[in-house]
Amino acid sequence: MALSFAALAMIVLAVIGMTRFTEGLVSTPPAPLFHLGSMPVTSHGLEWATIGLGLAVVLGWVQSLKQADRPTYKLLWGNPQMISMTVASALYMTQTYGLTTFSFKYAVTQFHASPSEVGAKLALVTGGVGLIATLFGGWLADFALRFSPRGRLYVSFGAMIGVVPLAYLTFAATTLDQYFWRYCLLSFSTVMWLPGVAATGQELVLPRMRGAAAASYNLATGMFGLGLGPFLVGLISDKTGSLSQGILSVYWLSPLVWIAMFILVKGLPKAEATRLDRARAAGEPV
Repeated sequence: MALSFAALAMIVLAVIGMTRFTEGLVSTPPAPLFHLGSMPVTSHGLEWATIGLGLAVVLGWVQSLKQADRPTYKLLWGNPQMISMTVASALYMTQTYGLTTFSFKYAVTQFHASPSEVGAKLALVTGGVGLIATLFGGWLADFALRFSPRGRLYVSFGAMIGVVPLAYLTFAATTLDQYFWRYCLLSFSTVMWLPGVAATGQELVLPRMRGAAAASYNLATGMFGLGLGPFLVGLISDKTGSLSQGILSVYWLSPLVWIAMFILVKGLPKAEATRLDRARAAGEPV
C-alpha cells in the first residue's frame, strides 16, 4: 500500500513538473481552459494530467493482477521481453501518431494544395497502403519465422529502422506528387512492423492470457502513442516555427525503440521456451 501511494505521489509530481516544463517552452503562455478552485488548468496541464491518470489506472490494474492472477502478472510484467516489446511499440506509435496527425496539414500548407485533393490522396494511402502493408508484413513475418525463431521480429525491426530515412526523405519533397509517393513508402514501412510484433506478444504468454496481453499492449500504445505523439509534434512545431521539424522530431525517439527491440530480439527464444515453466512456478495449474 505504501508503495502504491509513493508511486501515485511520483506521478502527481511528474505531471506538475512536465506541465511547467512544456509551458516554459512556448513563447506565449497558454490560456487557462478552466480553473480548479484558484488553480488554472491549461491544455498542457490537461495533457499531462490525462497521461498521469492513465498511468495511475495501469498501476492499479497491475497491482490487482499481481494479487488475483500471479501467473499472468509474471508473464506480462515480470517478463523483460514483454516489457521491452511494449516500450518499443509505445514509443514507435508516438512517432506514428505524430506523423499521421499532421501529414494532412503539412501537405496543404507546404504545397498550397487543395484540402479536398490532399484528403482524398491521404485517405487512399492510409486505407490502401495500410491494408497491403499489414497483409504483406504478416506474410513476410511468418515466412521469416521458417528460418529463425526471431524471424518475425527481424521483419518488424527492419521496418522500424526503415521509417527514419524514409521520413526525412518524405519531408524533403519539393512537389506535392513527390511528397505523396514518398509518403506511400513511409506509410508502408510504418505499418509493416505491426504483425510480427503483435504475433510475438501472443506467443510470449499462455493462450488464456492472450486477452490480457493484448489489452496491456493496446493500452500502452494508445495512451502514449496517441496521447504524446500529436502533442509533441505540435509543441516542437510551435517552438521552431516549422511543422516538418516538429514531425521529424518524434523520430529522435528511434534509438530508444531500437534498444528495446534489441532486448526483445535477443531474449525471445529463451522467453518463449520457458513461459510454461515460469507460469507453473507462479502457480499456474498446468
